[in-house]
Amino acid sequence: MAPARTGPLLDRLAEARRREFVGRSAELALFADLLDDGAGAIVYVHGPGGIGKTSLLHQFDWLARARGRAVARIDAADLGQAATGRLEAVGAVDAIDAGGVVLIDSADCLGPVDRWLREEWLAQLPAGAVVVLAGRRAPALGWRADPGWRSLLHPVHLAELSPEDSRDVLRRRGVPEPLCAAALEFARGHPLALALAAELAPAIQRGIIPVGGSDAVRDLLAGLLDAVPGPLHRAALEASAQVLVTTEPLLAAMLGVPDVHEVFGWLRDLSVVERGERGVRPHDLVRELLGAELRWRDADRYARLHRRAGAYYHERLDAGDHVLFELAYLHRDSPQLGPFLAYVASGPTELAMTPMSAGEWPVLREMLVRHEGAESARLADAVAATSTVWVARAEGGRPAGWLMLLRLEALDPAIRGGDPSTVAAWRHLGGTAPSYRPRSDSPGWSSGRRPDGHR
Repeated sequence: MAPARTGPLLDRLAEARRREFVGRSAELALFADLLDDGAGAIVYVHGPGGIGKTSLLHQFDWLARARGRAVARIDAADLGQAATGRLEAVGAVDAIDAGGVVLIDSADCLGPVDRWLREEWLAQLPAGAVVVLAGRRAPALGWRADPGWRSLLHPVHLAELSPEDSRDVLRRRGVPEPLCAAALEFARGHPLALALAAELAPAIQRGIIPVGGSDAVRDLLAGLLDAVPGPLHRAALEASAQVLVTTEPLLAAMLGVPDVHEVFGWLRDLSVVERGERGVRPHDLVRELLGAELRWRDADRYARLHRRAGAYYHERLDAGDHVLFELAYLHRDSPQLGPFLAYVASGPTELAMTPMSAGEWPVLREMLVRHEGAESARLADAVAATSTVWVARAEGGRPAGWLMLLRLEALDPAIRGGDPSTVAAWRHLGGTAPSYRPRSDSPGWSSGRRPDGHR
């Protein structure tokens, strides 16, 4: 194996990397155990851009050398089209001893030769060699389906840093404690974002994220994303940033394109996009940056995507689909609605919205008594018969909250006039929605459609 490069500057770089490295204790312990075991293994580290894969490989390098292991470092992004021949030249198989360690960064670039990598190159390594591959995507099916490779494979999904480790990163970068809270909220544990937050901490604390005017923020967004093939793919990313979960029909409606099968498949496979039971959703940090950047760059396009999503949800509601929660999430920036949806915007939790079940009203009523008092429950009793109740259900169908859609035109005038909220809503409808008409064809959805398309 080629001798390791050494020198005063490289030694200083290695020392600085060790000193500034934070977290990843489980990943480091796994690698140390594999080195000590001596049986050989394949470690496949994967995670989105900027999550710290390369930094972790530096620590693996140090751990291996500290145990006297020879280490070969390969960046697959530098291999180009002749990956097979250049891999052979980087570290000749017959020169790697039983204790050798091979660290391969940018492993996604080896996709075209993935089968050759497994069956030809890696298969010739000594039984005790430890190989680490790091890329944005999880191991391909060939690694997981083959019983032999599966027995050697240790997949490591690199996630965000914990709040404690994130705060440690900011402290090491000199961020004063009073500025840490805002920086932590902005970065959400993402190492690359934490580095940026350390630079912009004072502005972030003031609520200023200079997306359009900051090269640093644009560089962060570029670092988070995989390559974007074209304008339609970029538009798909921007659309997904606006809604809770993206499905193929919703994406087609937002982009105004009848067939989005290919672009949806690309979106689904991005390393910064998570798959859920009801669709795909971008990482929260990516969602926030994409939305802020689009609002700055093209506010009209941002509004157009928003309107198209709203129109799609209204059509699905009229058809009886349970998308009310998704419609509410679309308006999470509203100062009135936003505070009630903040917990949804900050995490991957998905709640199912379904109509109230028979006999469930007493349970929901008790929730109202507990949070708002007996008087609110009395008012709800008076309007429940002419209203539709939707329940937000957590895992297992357990009620986590509920809302009531009031059909104001169906209420007894005495009841409608006895509650300040319904009085104000009725007055508002009369003044701002002159075309308002009760709709007999859409039970459970009380309002008509204004000429501009809004409800």
